[in-house]
Formats: sequence, structure tokens, C-alpha cells
Amino acid sequence: MKTNIFTWPKLHQGKLLLTLLAATGLTIAASFIGELKTWQQLDSFDIVGEFAASLMALFWLWLLMISRPRGKVTNLLLIGTSLYWLTTWLDLLDEFIRYPNTRIFAWLESLPVPIGMVLISIGLVHWLAEQQHINRQLAQREHFQREHSLIDAVTQLYNARYFMLQLTRELELHQLQQKPLSVAIVDIDHFADFNRQYGMLAGDNCLRNLAGMIELGLRQQDLACRLANDRFVMLLPDTDTDAAQNIVARLLKQELLKQEQLSTSAEVSVTTAVLEWDEQETAADLMARLSLHLDWHKRCRYAADQGVA
Repeated sequence: MKTNIFTWPKLHQGKLLLTLLAATGLTIAASFIGELKTWQQLDSFDIVGEFAASLMALFWLWLLMISRPRGKVTNLLLIGTSLYWLTTWLDLLDEFIRYPNTRIFAWLESLPVPIGMVLISIGLVHWLAEQQHINRQLAQREHFQREHSLIDAVTQLYNARYFMLQLTRELELHQLQQKPLSVAIVDIDHFADFNRQYGMLAGDNCLRNLAGMIELGLRQQDLACRLANDRFVMLLPDTDTDAAQNIVARLLKQELLKQEQLSTSAEVSVTTAVLEWDEQETAADLMARLSLHLDWHKRCRYAADQGVA
């Protein structure tokens, strides 16, 4: 969001008016105490320099007022910058007014500078600490959002994007270690029909039950993710095909998800496929081959069911 420098500083308008009132009072006091210099006594270069310094200090003060919220840090910065600007304003007046032999205005021109600089420095240190805290909070929020963008909302398993990231990493690792790696996929049969018959809530419950069964049955080094609507995929490191098939068979036991908690007598069956990684394959190639392998298993099962019928 862009900052509009012409915005009126509503939060700090009282501080701004007080600062301008102080500048007005100093100007009136200087006019009464001193006397105007003649044109011959004016130094145009000093006037330009002092005017530019005063204008920039006032601009800094304005930027602080329109950009900073109320608070201790803001007060330190505003007071310090106000003192600095008032000093530059008196320096500018000094180019037009000659003061009598008194130390009052000399002190007013000199003393606020170190005080203002100290306050600004303290404010900047606190501002840095404040900004570092904000950055940490933003980093945590970004990490939270990034992590949750990789989690499936229904099953609380990681999603397909996360699986592909982990699969790519594991392929590189297993290629270096020369170890086997397998992937397995689980597809719920006729899940669309189940949703139509029992409703979306029952379907979500079914997905959560299956996700829980898979997650509880896997080893510590394994990973289960929801690949798509009715499909789950498993990454099985350091596992060949036979061991992977045993894991999946033990996991599901082929009689899956009796929906007693849904008040139905429905039983949901699944089709599975297991493949071992070929070292020449990329992650995308392996997943494409796994999908084809699953489709082949589903066709075979459908043909067998039709034959029995």
C-alpha cells in the first residue's frame, strides 16, 4: 500500500499543532527581542542552506506523523525530530534577525540538538527491535500459511504437492545411497456413488477413517498423503516391491471401512497398486506409471466382478 504524503496526520495532529505553536512562539519572541537585518547583511547561501535543512527536518517530522502509530517509540522519534526541527527553524531566523547580547537564543539553537539526537537515537534503537519482532511474526505467519497450504483440510494429511516435493528429494537421496524405494496408491472404489447415496459428510468421514488407518499402519519413515479426491499415496523409503506389498496388504486387509458410525451397512472397498522406483525415472515418470498401474488393476477387478456376475 502506497503512503500518501498529503494525508493529514490525524493520530498526531495534536503534536503537530503543538510543534507549530512552539515555532510560532519562538518566531514572535525572536521578532520582539531582535531586530531585522538589512539586505546588505543577508547571506543568500546561508539562507538557502538553513532553509533546506529546516524544510527537510519538517518533512521528516511529517512522514513520521503520517506513518507511525501511537506509542512510546513514536513519541521518542517525534519529540526528538521536533526539537531538531525547531533548532533548524531558529537557525533560519538567525539569518534574518540580529539578537542582542543574550545567551537565551544561543542556548535555544544549541541545546535542543543533542537532546533531540539522543531521543531520535533511542527511538531508532527501539524501532529496530520493534521491526525485528514484526519480521519474526511475519516469518512465522508465512511458515504457518506455507505449511497449511500443503495440508489437506479433510484428512489432515499432506497433499499431492507436498508428496511430490518429498518424492523428488527421496529419489535423489536413494540414488546416492543405492537403496530401493517404493510407492503405493490406494483408490476408493465407486466413491462418487458413495457420496451420492450417503452424502458429502459421510464421504468426508470415510476419507478420514481411511487416512487414519493408513497413517497408523505405516512405519516411522513412511509418508502418506492425499493425492486426489478418492486417492491416497504412500512413500515407502528403503523398501522393495515385495515388502511394500506386504505393508499395504497388512494395512488395509482388503475388508475396509465398515461404516458403522455412519448408520449404514455399507462397506467400502479399495483398489491398490504398488511400484518400485526405477533409477532412470523422475518423480513425475514414477507417478505416471503408478497411475497407469492402478488403472490396470481397476480394469482387471471390474472385469472379474463382471465375470462373477
